[in-house]
Amino acid sequence: MVALMTGSFLQAVRAFLQVGATLTLVACASARRVNTELREDRGALGDRPVVVMSLDGVRAVRQEAPDSCWAACLEQALALQGVDITQSQLLKMVYPDAETRNDRSLSLFWWHQHLAITEQRLLDGAVVWCRCDIDGHALAPILLSETMAKKLTYELSKRRIPVIGVTTKDGSAHMLSVVGAAFPDNAEPRTWNTVIGFLLYDPMTTRKSLVSTETLFKHFAGLVYVTTYDGGLAAAFGHMESAMYK
Repeated sequence: MVALMTGSFLQAVRAFLQVGATLTLVACASARRVNTELREDRGALGDRPVVVMSLDGVRAVRQEAPDSCWAACLEQALALQGVDITQSQLLKMVYPDAETRNDRSLSLFWWHQHLAITEQRLLDGAVVWCRCDIDGHALAPILLSETMAKKLTYELSKRRIPVIGVTTKDGSAHMLSVVGAAFPDNAEPRTWNTVIGFLLYDPMTTRKSLVSTETLFKHFAGLVYVTTYDGGLAAAFGHMESAMYK
């Protein structure tokens, strides 16, 4: 009887320690801080004067081919977080025979296979782990423009570039980098529920444009959140760090 009680007690202790270790990992799964700031500019969204809060230090990236917008946007998002990788290297990661493929657009399957969590290096050679989370796709749709705006504003507040997928006039898909948010010039505070538009960077043209939240949502197809971590375990438990569940 004593042996049984002791065994049960030990099992309970082990279970408690395992839960404690898991909670500790989750608590320590903080994304790396992005060393950039938001700059404030005046602009216009249609005929309406706005204040545009945009990320400073965004790398200008032009997509290398019609089907590599996703790779160009990821290069831009990762570069802002100090990761030393190009769109050509990203294409190689997903499609080793990229030069011989007719279509290098990215499916949800290949994204999870090759880009969900990867080991990368910073410009100084330090190793980091990158996590790319997809949100708002067909299996988990974002149904309200307010929800989209809240998620985009959250990522920008963390000084990260969220990548947005849109449908074009001909029905094809395209990816853009969201590099800023627009607010009425008298809005206080400047939060997700006062945002009225977003500043988008198009890797095809390398131009930025202001688009209203409503217009953007009409063409919305999905979001990608890019976060970096100092360790692989932190990246594995980092799903709560992005706007995925905000």
